[in-house]
Amino acid sequence: MNKNFKIALLLLIIILIVFVFVKHEKVKSEKPVIKIGAILPLTGGKANLGNVARSSAQIAIEEINNANSKYKYEFVIEDDAMQSKKAALAYNKLVNIDKVDAVISWSSGAGNVISPLAEKNEIIHFAMGVDKKMSKGKYNHIHWTMPEDFMQNFINKFNQDNIKNISIVYSEHNGPISIANELKKEIEKNSITLSDFSRFNIGERNYRQELVKIIKNNPDIIVVFMFSPEFEIFVKQLREMGYKKEITTAFYANFIEDKSVIKNMWYVDNKNLDESYKKKLFDLTKSKATFGAANIYDIVKIIGYSFENENSENKPIDIISKVKNYRGKASDLYQDENGIFHSETIVKVAR
Repeated sequence: MNKNFKIALLLLIIILIVFVFVKHEKVKSEKPVIKIGAILPLTGGKANLGNVARSSAQIAIEEINNANSKYKYEFVIEDDAMQSKKAALAYNKLVNIDKVDAVISWSSGAGNVISPLAEKNEIIHFAMGVDKKMSKGKYNHIHWTMPEDFMQNFINKFNQDNIKNISIVYSEHNGPISIANELKKEIEKNSITLSDFSRFNIGERNYRQELVKIIKNNPDIIVVFMFSPEFEIFVKQLREMGYKKEITTAFYANFIEDKSVIKNMWYVDNKNLDESYKKKLFDLTKSKATFGAANIYDIVKIIGYSFENENSENKPIDIISKVKNYRGKASDLYQDENGIFHSETIVKVAR
């Protein structure tokens, strides 16, 4: 065996040893993966909001992964176009194929479909919607502003403006139904007359027959809980038929595409976002549509916190259940006994 061959053999052995060592160290350093699935409206009428929510979740994921976490977090997203049937299919894919450890749903329609499935599968589920039924069970939580969280601001504003006669109109959808019923209860407690309480189907385009009755009752204000485009169509027909008094709403103002129909209108909404977070989100998305963005950011952070703090006695779902107060991006949150994270609201004016 000549000298050159011995040197070459020695170098080869060294290279093999280094390769095996590096590979071993790499395997040792790789973190277990936690997958967080989200079902968002990435197509359809609410696609702009869904896409901003996706970016907000990605900001949260990156922050967790950059914070020396013991797990590596991945975000898996599915589109339901805000349709319940698609939400069910998306959930099944996330759980059975992607093997996610937690699921986030957007809207009460999707949340009500997913919550019983998540409870059965023992999968952490955070819903973003106002229907409290979505929080039923150990594995279901809600992070959204609940109907009752809006009420005191509504009642205070009605009293401030000396409003005595109110009409409520709302869409046949879990969210609008829940908040309309809650406002009805509060009105009845506060010696305010409810002159009309009208429900309309999603997709309705002609409200004129019902508007004759509503206008005849001469309400001081009409409270509209509808999504776009029903909201705009209803208000335009209302104005065309001669109604000149006030209209108002809650967070549905965020959905309105034709902002001219709500210009200078007061409404009750979530508190404004943390400015530094809002700037970061705008720099990433170039969009001012922030509705739901803070919620999904908070949810991802809470889920990450639960996995980072799990131990032999407490699973992640147990950690979440023990969170009583949380500093969210839009407001301070508190969790009630039903697993619902409540947030603060304020009166805003549409510009």
